[in-house]
Amino acid sequence: MPYDTLVVEVGSKSNFFNTPGAAQQAIALDSTAQAENFRLQLMRELVLLNELKPQQPKAKLNIAIVGGGATGVELAAELLEARLGMSFYGLENIKPLEDVLVTLLEGGPRLLPALPEKLSQTARELLQERGVRVETSVRVARVTSEGLYDTQDLFYPAQLCVWAAGIEAPKFLAQLGLAVNRLNQLEVDDKLRTEDAHVYALGDCAHTPWVEEGKEGAEPAFLPARAQVAHQQATYLFKVIAARIKGQSIQSVPFHHVRGMLNSLCPWVRRHEITEFREPISNVRENWIDCVMLFG
Repeated sequence: MPYDTLVVEVGSKSNFFNTPGAAQQAIALDSTAQAENFRLQLMRELVLLNELKPQQPKAKLNIAIVGGGATGVELAAELLEARLGMSFYGLENIKPLEDVLVTLLEGGPRLLPALPEKLSQTARELLQERGVRVETSVRVARVTSEGLYDTQDLFYPAQLCVWAAGIEAPKFLAQLGLAVNRLNQLEVDDKLRTEDAHVYALGDCAHTPWVEEGKEGAEPAFLPARAQVAHQQATYLFKVIAARIKGQSIQSVPFHHVRGMLNSLCPWVRRHEITEFREPISNVRENWIDCVMLFG
C-alpha cells in the first residue's frame, strides 16, 4: 500500500525478559481481557481461601506484583482498596487486612523511577503504611505456581503473580529496515521522525528523546512509556500531518513533553500526608481526599 506519510502507533506488550516461568505463571495486564482474567482469578482464589479457612486458620492469599513503576504501584493501591470491599461478597471466613497480603517487587533501587526521588519515597511510605510489602533491588530469577525466587534464591510465596516489570514493542518493527532499540522500539528524533522522514512513530513503540527547555546540552534522556506522553505526541503529530496534507511547511518546533506524571495511589488518605502537589486538589471533604496523586 503506497503512502505519503506513515504513522506507527502499535503500542507494546509486557516484557518477561526471558525469566523462566514468567510467561506461563504470571499475569500480564496488556489488555482488557487480561485484566478481566486477573479479576476472575482473584475472585477464585478468594473463594478457595474462604472455604479453606475453617480447616486452616493460618491460610493466606499472597499476591505478588513484579515491577514498581506506575502500573505496579497503582495496582498495589487498587488491591488495598479492593480488600475493604471483600466482605460484600459473602466471604465471612476471611479477614481481608490480615489474610490478603500484597508484595511489590522492584528490580531498581526505588519505586516510580520516572518521578523525582522524593516522590518515590513518599509512594513507598504510603504503601507500606497500608500494609503492602515493598522490596526494591530485587531481581526475579524464576516464577513457579507457588511463588517467585529472586537472584539470591529468596522465595516470595504467591498464588497470584502480576507482571508489570517493563514493556517491549512488537518484534516486527525490527524487520522494517528502520533503527530500533533493544526493546524493538523505533528510534525517532525530537520531531518523532524515524530514519525515514516520511515515517513517524509515537507512544510505547517509539524511543523518543526527552527534550526539556534549558537542558539541550544535558545527558540524553528518553520519555517513559506513559499514556500522558502518547496523548501529547498525538496532539503534536495531528498538527504536523494536517500541515502536510494542506501542503503547508512542516513545523520545525520539536516535540516538547509537558512535564507531569499522574499516579493514583489509594483512596482515603489524610490530607496532611500530601506534600508534592503542583496543582490544587478539588473535591476535598474535611480532612479526607479521594486519592493520592503524585506529580513529577
